[in-house]
Amino acid sequence: MNTTPWKLGIVCKSWRDIFWSTPQLWTSVTINTSRVSEQGYTEFVQRWLFRSGGLPLFLTLGEGDYPRQRYIPEESAVETALYAILNESSPRWSRLNVCVSDQQLKYLSKFPSCLPSLLDLHFKRFSRSKKALVFGGHMKPSPSKIAIRGVKFQDIGIAWDHVTHVEAAKFQVADCLETFRQAKQMTHFTVHSFRNADPSSELFPEAIVHQRLQVLNIRTKYDAQNGLLDSLTLPSLQDLCCSGQITKASLITRSGCKITRLDLRKSFSQPTDFEIQLLDLLERLPSVTHLTLDYPAISNAFFERLSSSTAPSAGVEAGKMVEFLPDLCSFHMCCTLRFQWECLADILPSHPGLFELTSENPRRALQSLRLQIVQEDETDSDDDSTWRFRSIPDHVIMRLLEVRAGGLEISIMNDCRRDLLRISTHSNQANVG
Repeated sequence: MNTTPWKLGIVCKSWRDIFWSTPQLWTSVTINTSRVSEQGYTEFVQRWLFRSGGLPLFLTLGEGDYPRQRYIPEESAVETALYAILNESSPRWSRLNVCVSDQQLKYLSKFPSCLPSLLDLHFKRFSRSKKALVFGGHMKPSPSKIAIRGVKFQDIGIAWDHVTHVEAAKFQVADCLETFRQAKQMTHFTVHSFRNADPSSELFPEAIVHQRLQVLNIRTKYDAQNGLLDSLTLPSLQDLCCSGQITKASLITRSGCKITRLDLRKSFSQPTDFEIQLLDLLERLPSVTHLTLDYPAISNAFFERLSSSTAPSAGVEAGKMVEFLPDLCSFHMCCTLRFQWECLADILPSHPGLFELTSENPRRALQSLRLQIVQEDETDSDDDSTWRFRSIPDHVIMRLLEVRAGGLEISIMNDCRRDLLRISTHSNQANVG
């Protein structure tokens, strides 16, 4: 528990009078139920809750680590007393963060109130839990934000009518899809990992159209995400983050959405034609303003496409002249060096004065360019000499520095966060000397 108000209160009487009479300082409460056997702990919690007055509470409830010989079994008198005190404050819970065992979790379903103030629910499956039933029976809290880990959808037991933000980990694909079916007001969905991920066996037979989702963030690198994406239609989607296994073109075409932020992360099964698929995907997304690529397998071809305002389409309508990312203002990428530095420079104007809204500069909207170049293998050292083969030529350095002086944010780093513009400049000067 954060004991800062108590510590400040013992400095002197005047401080104590101020801190103990200010309810706002006591609205964040962290309870370690394994300490319930300690003398005075229950009374300490009771006094803390009393000093918070009638304000909304942020309650963190955890079992924590404990010496087994000192731990009092569940439903002992002291534990019952502790939960009785917590139950009295339940109408004031605004944020609830829970990680307790099954035996203690059942107390949550005994609350007489419906938790009218609960807006934010975080639930993590306890390590020894067999079945984690978060709420049940007559309990149907209606939060707007929920974060869950290792829990099945049917065991959550909340009203989904007002849920706008969902964050999940160790969640089955089928449970993700059920979330989309039930949380019709959801605007943000993030999943960090899937559990028992076999998308072929978990798909719903019918497609799910979700009208309000704006942000979809899939942090896992495994291909189970394909089963999720193939079952969704998201017409309001604006922000998409997922792994680099590009099967998103069908989702985008099907949804007719205007994505402004695209973040593609590394995939364990990146296809050999990744660059072709990437270009095909980006041709379908002229609305993208912020592009982030993590460990993509790209070559000169990508930068050559980026340096032209229009070019024959390779995917959407083969041969048709299409504009490529006309509104791109932020491009961040972490990759190995499989392209020539000159190709990077070619996406920038020939002199800084061309950074204006004219058709002469296809990257006229670009404001931020950040690259991180990582080593090809683990045998490279961090000595500057090992970077000589990838050092930036002088004429490219001059062009990059001129454009940066003209207002474009440019950063080119190695995987040790060292400035490659500076390293290359020093290396080239040493070679001349």
